[in-house]
Parts: sequence; structure tokens; C-alpha cells
Amino acid sequence: MKYFFIILALFCIACSKSKIEPMQENQQTDIMEQIIEDKTQSSENDKVLNGASKTLQEFNETLTKERDTYKIQCDNKNGDSCIKLALSYYVESPDSNADLINDLYKRAAIYLQDSCDREDYHACSALGGLYETGDGVGKIDRIKSTKLYKIACDGKDSRGCFNLGVSEIGCLTCQITDKNKILKSLEYFKRACEYGSATSCYTVGNIYMQNENIEKDQLSLAKQYLQKACEMGDKRGCV
Repeated sequence: MKYFFIILALFCIACSKSKIEPMQENQQTDIMEQIIEDKTQSSENDKVLNGASKTLQEFNETLTKERDTYKIQCDNKNGDSCIKLALSYYVESPDSNADLINDLYKRAAIYLQDSCDREDYHACSALGGLYETGDGVGKIDRIKSTKLYKIACDGKDSRGCFNLGVSEIGCLTCQITDKNKILKSLEYFKRACEYGSATSCYTVGNIYMQNENIEKDQLSLAKQYLQKACEMGDKRGCV
């Protein structure tokens, strides 16, 4: 679970800068894992699941291929790269590389905290992911992770807003019946979309398509957000 959470967070990093949602078996609220673990049967979920599996495979291949680059960047105190480096070793062998992985997460937490203190909001969001999973920070602290996501989101970091949206509804492919939670998550996803996350634009459109009676003219809104996602590079929105 943790592995996918981290991937989601990193996935959103890419999206926020025009790259790709909260590793262990419990890490960064990141959608990837939730998409893979939710066994719903709708054709839309099947499409998302297939896309996520392909993306996950490609992401794993990139982690291994770019390991030397991540190491150099991590040595230069880039917290995100330390996380990616840790993930590259996790993909290779989580057990035999456990000590190295833990050390890299600790380094990532230190570097990200320093960057966050200097108002690097992207770093605040990544640090929130570590607190959500407990990697490199001692223990899971979701109050702290949410606080960091909010700082990031208020600083116009799309990943922070995206993670807050996921936190509100718990999972992107779950059937959510609480309208208030849906509306609150949409608020965060829309902000993430505004700040440059194509995945978030798609998520807004998809939520409107999958849930009835949320807002007036929501079908029209769904089409607008899906089109925006498509234009920003998320092919799932090209319908």
C-alpha cells in the first residue's frame, strides 16, 4: 500500500509539472494503489485499472533506468529524488535493500523539511506523503500530513491539493455516497487542475460523470474538465 501511495505522490509531481495522486505496504496517498486494489467491475474502472497497470510498469522501469541520476540529485539534497531512489531499490528487492531504503527515506525527510521551511510548497506536499506512510519520519501522522498538504495546496502546489482531494473521499474508484465529501474533494481537485495537474482535471470530470445530482449542469462541467485534461496531456480525457 505504501509503495503505491508514494507512486501516486510522485505521479502527481509529474502531473503538476506536467509529469504524473499518498511505499512499504502503507505510503503517500497516491491513487495508483487505490486504483489497483479496488476491484469494482464498471467498464470505466476497468479502463482506469488497465491504464494504471501500464503506467505503474513504465514507472518502475524508469525508476531503475534513472537510478544513477536520482543518486546524484539525492546527494545534492533533492528530497524527491531520494524518494525515487528508495523506490528504485524497493522495486528491485524490498527485503534485501531494507536498510538502504529506510536511510534514503530519512534523508528525504530531512531535505524536504528544510525545503518546506523555505516555502518550497512542492516539498511540503512530498513531506506530507512521508508522514502519511511513516517513512523516514518515525511513525504515521495523518494530522501532520494533512497540515502539510494544506500548506502546499495554499501555496498553489497541485500535488498538495490533489492529495487533499483523495484524503476527502478515501479512494478515487470507490462509490462515495456522502455528497459533502464529494463536494469538498471536488474543491481540492479543481484547485489542483487550476494549478496544472492534468490528472486532477480528469478526476473532476470523472467524478461528475460517476455521481448524480452533485451540481447543476454537471454533465457540461464534466465535459469541460475532461476536455481540459485531454488538452493538458491526460489521454483519458480525450473522449
